[in-house]
Amino acid sequence: MKSKVKIRFANVHDVSKIMTFIKKYWAENHILANNKNFFEYQHKIDDKITYVIAENDSEEILGLIGYIPYSNEDKPDIATALWKSIDSTNPLLGYEILRYVINNTNSRIACCCGINTTTFLFYRKLGYTIGTLEHYYRLNDIKEYKIAIINDRKILENPTSNKNYELKEFFEFNKLLSEFNFSVCRDRKPYKSKDYIKYRYFEHPIYKYKTYGIIGDYGKCNSIIITREQCVEESRQLRIIDFFGVDDDLKHIYNALGELMCKNNYEYVDFYQYGISEDILNSSGFIKKDSNDINVIPNYFEPFVQKNIDIHFYISEKDNFYLFKGDADQDRPNFY
Repeated sequence: MKSKVKIRFANVHDVSKIMTFIKKYWAENHILANNKNFFEYQHKIDDKITYVIAENDSEEILGLIGYIPYSNEDKPDIATALWKSIDSTNPLLGYEILRYVINNTNSRIACCCGINTTTFLFYRKLGYTIGTLEHYYRLNDIKEYKIAIINDRKILENPTSNKNYELKEFFEFNKLLSEFNFSVCRDRKPYKSKDYIKYRYFEHPIYKYKTYGIIGDYGKCNSIIITREQCVEESRQLRIIDFFGVDDDLKHIYNALGELMCKNNYEYVDFYQYGISEDILNSSGFIKKDSNDINVIPNYFEPFVQKNIDIHFYISEKDNFYLFKGDADQDRPNFY
């Protein structure tokens, strides 16, 4: 007799089972399978675990999907995360789990970065848009590159860039709270609350993020960029992980970003994104990496893989939508 499958939200008593499932069916060395503290940092809110699981009569997990709410509002925007089904008797179980999380989290919109091409059909079945994050980079004017492979040394000039703009680092969230105008992000999708930003980028247990405010002509901070340094032996580069604020502010950071690169001896700065125009990013010195680009700008560093990587995504709505490498669980440690 075929076992009945139950789909439900996970709870704190399921954590060990979920971690064991990830270890067995996803990756043995995966951080979410081995580091309970990090698992709970990413997927525990009070006494709630942000996973949906499917289990049989014996309470064995047959499939699961993680999700990350961007706020604690009644209708939060969410990002889905690790998604796996092993039930060979029901090839649609994974899809049913996905629908469950979409329909039962009371979410306004949903998205994910890092989706597998084999899952595109399921997202399209839900009417969602599939895409690939645009990958931009800005090279430092140096003689040798060790992290990137540069076969075509392209450095954009912007002699008209506003030299009055500066990048100010915020070391404490309370200081950011007093200077950054969070209201400028309220209508963007997904909406990320102040609490989410604080928890995600100022309280991360492993990664150290650097937050820079874009300070304009009048000394106001209407935009911030979240960054993280990436090192390979003696070389390092800077990754823009998230952006909050006014797109046009990015036009004016050409000089300030160049100074930051020289000061810290970064090989380059890279930026995976969706939603910001190419013209704006060109003004700040970034070049879009397309299929004709013969340079290699790595994405994987744990372990380091010196190759170009596409990051695919889905979004449930198109208008005013922004996605970055910091969304979903793309920017997290791989190994415990």
